[in-house]
Amino acid sequence: MKRILLASHILLFLVLASIAFLNPAVGGEGDTIMHFFWANQALSDPDALFRSWAKPFFTLFAAPWTLFGFAGIKVFNILCGVAASYFTSLYAIEKQWLRPFLIPLIAFSGPAFISYLNTGLTEPFAALVLILGLYLLNKGQSDKRMAFAAYSLLSFLPFCRSEAQVLLPLFALYGLLNKQLKYVPLLALGTLSYSIIGSYFRGDILWVFNSPYVAGASVYGSGTWSHYLERLNIMLSMPINLSFLVGLVLMLIIAFRKKAWAQNELLVIALPSLIFILAHSIVWTLGIYASAGLERVLILIFPLLWLISLYFLNTIVRYIPAKLNIVAAIVFFGLSGYSTIDRPHELKKYYQQAYAIGPYQKFLKKKVFPHVKEKYPDFRDKQLVSDLPYFSLLSGHNPLNPEEQVNWQRVELELYSQIDSNALFLWDSHNVPFYTKVDEEYLRSISWLNIQKEWEMGGRKYILLTSNKR
Repeated sequence: MKRILLASHILLFLVLASIAFLNPAVGGEGDTIMHFFWANQALSDPDALFRSWAKPFFTLFAAPWTLFGFAGIKVFNILCGVAASYFTSLYAIEKQWLRPFLIPLIAFSGPAFISYLNTGLTEPFAALVLILGLYLLNKGQSDKRMAFAAYSLLSFLPFCRSEAQVLLPLFALYGLLNKQLKYVPLLALGTLSYSIIGSYFRGDILWVFNSPYVAGASVYGSGTWSHYLERLNIMLSMPINLSFLVGLVLMLIIAFRKKAWAQNELLVIALPSLIFILAHSIVWTLGIYASAGLERVLILIFPLLWLISLYFLNTIVRYIPAKLNIVAAIVFFGLSGYSTIDRPHELKKYYQQAYAIGPYQKFLKKKVFPHVKEKYPDFRDKQLVSDLPYFSLLSGHNPLNPEEQVNWQRVELELYSQIDSNALFLWDSHNVPFYTKVDEEYLRSISWLNIQKEWEMGGRKYILLTSNKR
């Protein structure tokens, strides 16, 4: 079984990686590209390895892959996602669960997971760290070296996704109840390591506690309590989400009935899933900690959701005649596929994220950038003022190097001295007014800027400007 799973996952990786190299998709317009820039920056600037927003542990491992361009970081995430599926399967085997071969089918039959692998986002790597940590934790019940590795690795989860810190107390409780108390202090290893080493670059040993996500009201607004459950219905597909929800209830009921507080099923699978979804639901409903209600944050716990779904499927199979097992599997995954196809708008969104550039990116690539390149042959030597990460990919400007590019906040704060006199300014109506007060009316009132060209597409406007100050 293990050999078949390994071979199938290797084949899956090769297929997905090949497709990633052959398409121009970058997985979105914002964070996916900025994580690429931070990872690439780490190759020449160690300080980039100690930036909370960029997720330092992800940056460390993703950095070498950026040598192959954006396609490189997509392949890295595909490797992480496929490996997460593989180790989830191995975890099921180690727990002697039936039908572990269903894990990759569960993982890749929903539309969301494969889509988020074709990005520069941090969640696929975080999912791998989580399930690899739990796999080692399970092996650590009989092997001290595995236990040491498990607690050490899990300690770095908050540096893959900061909200993962809510899971650490559960792992500590697991260690306490399973008589592994001597390993529990290792859960602080990640924080101590980054605090001490990072203080050399950040100048503050407490820099890891300076969260980039403030506790106040989020600029993105707020949502409903059911938001993430509704999104899971689409991300996983309705049948798989239903199997996860029912499986979660069954797992909790059985654990509490048997008073099996120390069991893996409760402390490292069921409760982490429940608490993680609940934590995100709370901050999104209250509209705090810069929550934007992004569905992708749930990718981190997807391996747990797959296991819970398998737990449910193994439970109901007991009531299905053996001769009908294959028929039941075909019906189940057929319904999963149908529930995805039945939402063409959602399916198109996931497909476009994974395998195509968006309409606005296409417009920048075919209209705006060619004009800039033609009119300003030396554009690469000019400082760029822009809030468009995709345009930076096209132009070759590094948004993390102020000598090459700065954002429109410099204009809002009137920091003229930090902007070159021959800089190019690219204003857009989507990002700039949202993050600064520089709307179009304000833009046109700035006397030291001259408008060179305007474009409009799909409700968004782009304006190219130069400075007249000398």
